[in-house]
Amino acid sequence: MQERQLEFWDESEWKEITSRWPRAVSMGFATRLRVVQQGGFPPSRDKPLRGFDVSLREMWHRDGQRIVYTVDYCALTNRVYVLDAFDKDSRAGRKMRTSDKERIKARVKMLKREMDQLKTSTGIYVRNNHH
Repeated sequence: MQERQLEFWDESEWKEITSRWPRAVSMGFATRLRVVQQGGFPPSRDKPLRGFDVSLREMWHRDGQRIVYTVDYCALTNRVYVLDAFDKDSRAGRKMRTSDKERIKARVKMLKREMDQLKTSTGIYVRNNHH
């Protein structure tokens, strides 16, 4: 399998957010994203997210940092789409803040529209693989 590329919603915003994280946290996420690039899922601290139009996964760190990504379009583009990175509000318990969820939903909507256009223009149909 050819290694998948990482595609960020906004690379400068990604760098700005993750630069505030402790180095050990950033390095841990980098290692886990590498597993995803190679076609797997990290064995821990990675779970499916429910309630979105495409299959999303969330990587998390016990201190609250989160990364949301999808592999739904890998067969079409050979890319892992990293849609968000944020610090979870510890007061929210297990729930995601509404503002985080709405931002992710907007990014999913844009990605889905872009991928639907790509499928139409290339004539390629790709079944979403919900994990």
